[in-house]
This record gives sequence, structure tokens and C-alpha cells, in this order.
Amino acid sequence: MAGRIILLEPSLTGAEGHFAVTAERLRRLLAPTPLLVVPGPQTATGPWRRANTPPRFTHSRTTIARKRHYGPIVERLIRHGEGYIPEALRPPAAPPAAGATARIAHGDAATMRSLMLADIVRILKAVAADAGDLLLLPSADAEMILAIAEVHKRAAAGPQIALRLMYDDVGSHVSAPTWRSALAVLLAADGARQRLCLFAETLGFAAAIAEAFAIEVTLLPHPSPLTAVPMPPIEGEFVVFVPGKLRADKGASLINAIGQHLSDALRGSALPAVTLRAQAVAAATGDKLRCQPLPAFLPAAEYARQWHSCHAALLLNDPATFQLRGSGTVCDAVAAQRPFLALNGSTLSEWIIADNGVVAAPDAHSISDGIVSLIGNYHRHRQGTAAAAQRLAADLATAIDRLRGLLPRHH
Repeated sequence: MAGRIILLEPSLTGAEGHFAVTAERLRRLLAPTPLLVVPGPQTATGPWRRANTPPRFTHSRTTIARKRHYGPIVERLIRHGEGYIPEALRPPAAPPAAGATARIAHGDAATMRSLMLADIVRILKAVAADAGDLLLLPSADAEMILAIAEVHKRAAAGPQIALRLMYDDVGSHVSAPTWRSALAVLLAADGARQRLCLFAETLGFAAAIAEAFAIEVTLLPHPSPLTAVPMPPIEGEFVVFVPGKLRADKGASLINAIGQHLSDALRGSALPAVTLRAQAVAAATGDKLRCQPLPAFLPAAEYARQWHSCHAALLLNDPATFQLRGSGTVCDAVAAQRPFLALNGSTLSEWIIADNGVVAAPDAHSISDGIVSLIGNYHRHRQGTAAAAQRLAADLATAIDRLRGLLPRHH
């Protein structure tokens, strides 16, 4: 059998979204190497839910997290309840209190058993994985790392393993395993370092892994499908795109205050009027500020159109959450060659490498000042976007070459 790359992605549950984009882009970038994608559970719910067809994960990340926290019986009750209650009728999640601290995992993986092992063992058997293949986990978290540790201990002579760490401990329940403890379990197993190749989505995450375990880590940023098109003329209106559905860790609490400060800063200035395009959010407006709310979900073609019709992007990812993990939106900004504003302390600022954007403190006044600076120095920031896009393409090419090189040469 020719060597294959077997991509395991339990979060891939539909044809749209971040995980679908990543899987399809990796398929194209790795061609002609065969890529077998193993997706997550199907998303249809209720009594009409179709049975899973192998190979496919039967448990989502949410299911695993709930099992770890509540146990299998309560998790099953929650899941069945969700299946029969339409999403529109469910009570909305309570917004986090002002100043609330994000949940952070503190569990020790060395004292835990894997909750994903049965799924992965069944999948590998179904696809007849052997030593000529490569297992690729492009969005690894602590639970997946712990499962791979058990897979390795059971069959140390199986396929090579490529782990791309995407999720750290922020946002997980305190009882969940930490990524460091899970990776320590894996790397302590006999032969694991020889079988394993580590990737990370951000430079910050790569540095943290290398420092903790003295191991080589290759950067594999989000493989954005976007391409650069010429900037639209400003013609009295400067369009700022706020990509992604705003939520607590992506600026939802800031957008209105930003609009108020920005409206005051623009009033009486020589700068053009500004249009903020934000998904599912309407911010404050003024004489020279307009907020254009967009649908909460944008199909791929419309998402690309928004990038190509804007002048710059506003990326409000919270530094507390995105200190190690990355965001596909920043790679979209770089690939589309649009200047952007990112918050100081977040990994998104790693991609300001050629004066192709600005960094602001995570408060509305500083962000508003940053947008004004971005507009006032727009020509300079535009000039840096091509170099940043070239850097993204080079980093992706290096990672793809590394993946291809992991396949046994006799295949």
C-alpha cells in the first residue's frame, strides 16, 4: 500500500468553517500524497440523526470534555436533551462577569486514562493503518495527546505521528488534563521521541513546547485559502472588517466602546469616514462612523468577498486566551494582504513582521487610537503586506515539506 497521510479531526463536522478549510487546504498542499480525512461526528441531531459511518469519530471534543467533567451518564443525558430541544429554544449562555478569570485546566494527565482511545483504535483498524502511513492530528489538545500516548504504547511500531498543538489549557475545565502533562506522558514512553514530530500553530506555542521538553517544533500556521487582490480605492470611506463571530474572548465587550471613542476621534479630523463591518454586532455610530452588521455566519465565498472589499482588519482576540493559541483570521489577513490591528500580548501580533499592522493595548481607547494610526499611515502599512504574505507562504511550505518527509521513503 502506498504511504498515506491519515488526518484525524474530531472537530470537522461540516463542509464549512475553520476545520473544513484546514482539511481541504492541507489536501491541496500535500497533493499528490494521498490524504485520508477522518472527520468528527455528524451534526444532525434529534430522532433524525443519521448513524455514524466509519471511519469517523463518534465523540466530539465537547462530549469528551463533558465526560471528563460530569461522567458518562450525565454527559449522555445532556447530549440527548440537546438532541430534542432546538437550539433556538435553549436558554442562552450567561455572559462572563466583568473581570472574570478564564477557566484553565489543572488536571495531571499522568493520573488519567484516555477518553478518546477507543475511537482512535477503532478508526485505525477501519482504515488499516500501518507503518507506511503517517498520522496527522492538526488540532491536537491534551485529550488527543493522551490518546496518542496510549496508541503508541499499544503499538510502538505503527505509523509515524505528526502532532500540531492548537489548544492550550485556557477555556478548559479545571479537571481537564493540561497540555504539558499530556505531552509529558507521551514523550516519556519508550521510542516516542523517535516516532513523533511536533508542530505548532504559533511561534509562542512552539517556544513553550521547546522550552518545556527540549524538542524540535515546526511552525504550521493556519493554511488560509485566501489570495491577494488589489486594495479597493478609499474614496472617502475606509472599511474595517472585524472577522469572525464576536464573543467574549474576541472583543464582544469592546466593540461598542471602540465605536464611541473612534467616532469622537474622527469628528473634525481630515481622515475619511470609517465603516466597521462586524458579524452579528452593531456598534455605536457617528458623523463619520458607520457600523454595518454582518450575518453571524458567512459562507466561504462571502467571507472572502468581505476580505477583498475591506481596507484593513480589526482582530480583537483576547491576549489572556490567545497567549499561546492562534487564530485563522490573522493568517487570512496576511494571505489577503490586508493591514490589521491586533492586541498586545496575543499571538496574532506575531504576524506584524513587516510594518503590515499595528498593535494596541486591550482597551477601547487604545484600540481606537490604533485604528486612527492605521488609517493615517495606511500607505506605509500596505507596503508591508506583501512581505508578510511571502513569510506565511514560506512557513507553510516548510511545514508541508516536513510532513511529506515523515512518510517512509520506501513508500
